[in-house]
Amino acid sequence: MRATDILTILSVDMQNNVMYDFKIELNDQLFGVGRIEKEQNKLVLYAAESITIEANQLLTTFMLNKSLNLYKFGDKLEPIYGCRVVGSSLVL
Repeated sequence: MRATDILTILSVDMQNNVMYDFKIELNDQLFGVGRIEKEQNKLVLYAAESITIEANQLLTTFMLNKSLNLYKFGDKLEPIYGCRVVGSSLVL
């Protein structure tokens, strides 16, 4: 999944729903996004339990790096293939 795919989902499918935050699913547990980093030709979202970055910072990073593929990192680097809505969170 690329950053532009997330932006498309948010602009088309979520017009009536308000997203307050983004979560990462790792080993069947949900974590906040602690930081996001550009590495070569990918954006890596790092899981965090306590201090998380704001949704507007994530969206800005997605907008500036639309063509990059998304990955999540907990214990290991994994590609992000899709997303789902849980409450007011978008889970990647």
